[in-house]
Amino acid sequence: LKAFPDIERNHYKLWLTSTNTLQILLNQSTYLDSEWGLEKIKKFSKYYAKTSNHDEAKDLLEKVHSVIISGEPGAGKTTLAEQLCLEYVLCGFELVIIEDDIKDAKNVFNKMGKQIFYFDDFLGSNYLEGIENKEDSKIMKFIEAIKDDDNKRFILTSRSSILNQGRNISAIFKNKNLEQREYVLDVTELEDIDKARILYNHIYFSQLNESYIEQLYIDKRYLEIINHKNFNPRLIEFITDVQRFDLISSAEYWDKVEDSINNPKDIWEHVFHNQLKEYERILIFIIVYFGNKIAEEVLKATVKKYFISKNILTTNIQFDKAIKTLSGSLITRVIGGESIFFELFN
Repeated sequence: LKAFPDIERNHYKLWLTSTNTLQILLNQSTYLDSEWGLEKIKKFSKYYAKTSNHDEAKDLLEKVHSVIISGEPGAGKTTLAEQLCLEYVLCGFELVIIEDDIKDAKNVFNKMGKQIFYFDDFLGSNYLEGIENKEDSKIMKFIEAIKDDDNKRFILTSRSSILNQGRNISAIFKNKNLEQREYVLDVTELEDIDKARILYNHIYFSQLNESYIEQLYIDKRYLEIINHKNFNPRLIEFITDVQRFDLISSAEYWDKVEDSINNPKDIWEHVFHNQLKEYERILIFIIVYFGNKIAEEVLKATVKKYFISKNILTTNIQFDKAIKTLSGSLITRVIGGESIFFELFN
């Protein structure tokens, strides 16, 4: 059948007994997410500058077969994780991207095959409540299951603040010594040469006109970027994105770059005005109105009342999706006692 896939497709009774085919049919969403995710990772790889962080995280991954990459927003956690995944794919591993639930990994687990599982922001959005439903236990069981399997690797990412909250409320995370699998990505510890590589790669592969790029070389201005206290990969991506500066002249470009590195809030301002949906912007306005901190149930009720006043119906699913989009970039999710609060990201 593998030699004649057209026959297999046209005669469904032949493949109804095929375990591999049934697995693909039943878990098509996971396979598609992984396929699309891998294409995105490949496209971004040209911007990636391999630093000492890459080798250190990989060494830990090889040692215990799973690694949690933690760090502050903008530090490059996701990029590091994705490029590690790509390296393993090039070595013959199948990439499995976990979107929401560890069961995605279990459903496509291949005992005999090489697989690398990737769970981005595994404690983000609504996942902290999952600890009460023993989701932490499921993750630790999966980690334990593959620790001695040379054909399996598991990469997870989390913001440092969220991971600390997870440890505080999960006895399982504490007892299983999650720290042994944690790799903390700290941009402030990057060598200048690594920062220079990150900046160079983004400039080289950007679509910025030469006249704009020349502005960065005048009086070695690029050193100001490399040595700046606010340096991080997300900021570099922002200042080398041609679409953000298409309305200004090359002579004005450096001033805009300086403003961006001195006031990183401009990055979030661009996201707010150009990349968010109306529903998401209203959520931000409400949080600001309540003094930059608001309980989840109050936020949900308030946004619902707002849209009712506009004769617009909204759903809980819409709320959950918006929170997932905003978490880690514009808002931070905090668990305090039995309540959940949202704050503006600082």
